[in-house]
Amino acid sequence: MIKKSILIFLLFFTSHSIAFTQCLPEGIVFSTQSQIDQFTTNYPDCTEIGGDLVVNGSDITNLNGLEDIVAVGGDLYIWNNPFLLSLSGLDQLVSVGHDIRLVNNSLLNDLSSLQNIAKIENDLVIGYVDQIDGGGNPSLPNLLGLHHVSSIGGALWIDDNDLLTNLLGLNEVVSIGSGIFITGNDNLINLEGIDNLSPTASGLYISYNQSLVSLSGLEGLQSTAGSIDLNDNPVLTGLSGLNNIESIGYELRLQNNASLANLEALTHLTSVGKVYISNNPELVSLKGLRNLNNINQSLWIRENARLKTLEGLDNIDKLGDDLWILKNDSLQHLHNLSRLSTIGGYGYFIISENSMLTSLQGLDNINPNSIKYLAIEDNPLLSTCEVHSVCNYLANPDFVDITGNATGCMNRDEVLDACELAFAGCLEEGLTITSQQDLELFSNNYPDCIVIEGDVTIQGGDVTSLLALSQLKSIHGNLTIVHNPNLIQLTGLDNIQSVGGNLTIGDESKGGNPSLADISALTNIQWIGGDLVISGNESLTNLTGLEHIISTSIDTLKITNNMQLSHCAIENVCDFLFDSAGEVIIHSNAAGCNSPVEVQAACSSDLAEFLSATPIFIYPNPARNSVIVHLKNQDKAENIRILNTFGQVVAEYFAVVDQLDISHLANGYYFVMVSVKNQMFTGKLIVQN
Repeated sequence: MIKKSILIFLLFFTSHSIAFTQCLPEGIVFSTQSQIDQFTTNYPDCTEIGGDLVVNGSDITNLNGLEDIVAVGGDLYIWNNPFLLSLSGLDQLVSVGHDIRLVNNSLLNDLSSLQNIAKIENDLVIGYVDQIDGGGNPSLPNLLGLHHVSSIGGALWIDDNDLLTNLLGLNEVVSIGSGIFITGNDNLINLEGIDNLSPTASGLYISYNQSLVSLSGLEGLQSTAGSIDLNDNPVLTGLSGLNNIESIGYELRLQNNASLANLEALTHLTSVGKVYISNNPELVSLKGLRNLNNINQSLWIRENARLKTLEGLDNIDKLGDDLWILKNDSLQHLHNLSRLSTIGGYGYFIISENSMLTSLQGLDNINPNSIKYLAIEDNPLLSTCEVHSVCNYLANPDFVDITGNATGCMNRDEVLDACELAFAGCLEEGLTITSQQDLELFSNNYPDCIVIEGDVTIQGGDVTSLLALSQLKSIHGNLTIVHNPNLIQLTGLDNIQSVGGNLTIGDESKGGNPSLADISALTNIQWIGGDLVISGNESLTNLTGLEHIISTSIDTLKITNNMQLSHCAIENVCDFLFDSAGEVIIHSNAAGCNSPVEVQAACSSDLAEFLSATPIFIYPNPARNSVIVHLKNQDKAENIRILNTFGQVVAEYFAVVDQLDISHLANGYYFVMVSVKNQMFTGKLIVQN
């Protein structure tokens, strides 16, 4: 009987306790001080509000009537309270189920009553400027009341708080689920206070901070899957604080920063989705980008009045999207883009309104097949437009707009005429060299010949050196090097940038080059217009020298009868094997390069070596219709994205299961990005159907 009574008492107490602590599932709005003062009278047992708690009133001066509240199930929204000085009354609050928003409270100067909150489930908004909410908290001197918050599940917004000088008070925050938005804080000097953030972030957006002189506080940031967007910070002279950033998933945007002079803090940056650098009138150097080698989307350099060169972009090889260089009044040349070989996306190639630019030299090596829209407009001193990329594109253009430049580049016809003169070449009938004497006579007989219109064949029993051909820059026809028994290397062909037809080094019917051990002199050839044939070169062990030929320019790949050739897995050969529909003939070489399967395996082995150093497990690889992706430490992936080599997301998976359907993906290389616990890990995948 006693046990039964105790049980009844416990059941009663439990049910009574639940009723006692929970109330207002629909939430509550306080618009007057009297409503707050009467709260404990109207809701005497209420300590946990099930819905939103909204405080919005022109006569509200304190929140003391809410002193029993320990939890809010929805948003805590305190906005448009012109006479509220502090949040005293919320001292018992330990949890908020969604956002905390403190907006447009003119006299609010103390957040210490929030000191018991350790985690914010969604957004933390301290001031927010829009048409509905109105503004920030102009009397708030610091964020010290938030010093126990360790994580923010959504975004962090610090907007329009005129007295803030730093972010001290957020020192314990280690993770922020969405972006960081810091905007319109007129006295903010630096970002000290968010020093303990994890190395990854979802995005960083900093704008309209009139006194911001430094980004110190961001030293721990190493990567972001989103953007780093710095706009309209008028006294920011450099990017100190971003010294450790290595990758930016979407965009690096630097715009309208009146004092920004250099980007030296970005020397660790190697990969970015898009680069947009616009209207920074004091910017004199891009040297801080010198280790950047991968731009997955477009490159915009626009309205930077003092920028004289593009030094810092020297290592950019490919763009996944368009090229825009506009309105840079001091830009003198484009030589630093000489490694750029391909643009993607819509193929926009725009050079416009650059007052001091005289030549397009530096853009010579862009594959004309990657250009779809060419605009060269209103560059008043630009007279030299006859570079390879432009001339070859104009031979078969999609869209062209050339106007308003200097004589020589006033319109399409002028550029075509200049191209014809510059690349008119010689020897339309071609050139056949059968002896070393023929080679020695070439430079004497054709001293001005740098482009040969026809085919070039080198086939001589006593040929030992090709140095006499070092003046050549292009061959419009085929280049054939066969049956030269004493030729050891190809030095002399170092300056050739393109071959309009087949590139043949040894041939089964005409004979190989049995002593040829080094073809590295061909390293400047970026595109060919036909087949690539490597055959019968008994001393050749590798293909070093051919790695810069754009794989899409190759029609047929033939590698045969090179008895010592064991290493063929250079990047463009791998790309051709996995991505191209062209014919492949590989046999009778050394082990490792004895068949397409062996070369593909070597390509995959290089990939496997990369994958072994990453925390991602991807199997099988290459894969066909499905692939298993998970983290080696067994953490569950929250999101997996697969990107193509242009940085475009081609597949995305949520609530991830281990085995992913990839049957819709075309053959080729892909990047796999795995998100877990606010971190991002990257691997590589080959799809081979």
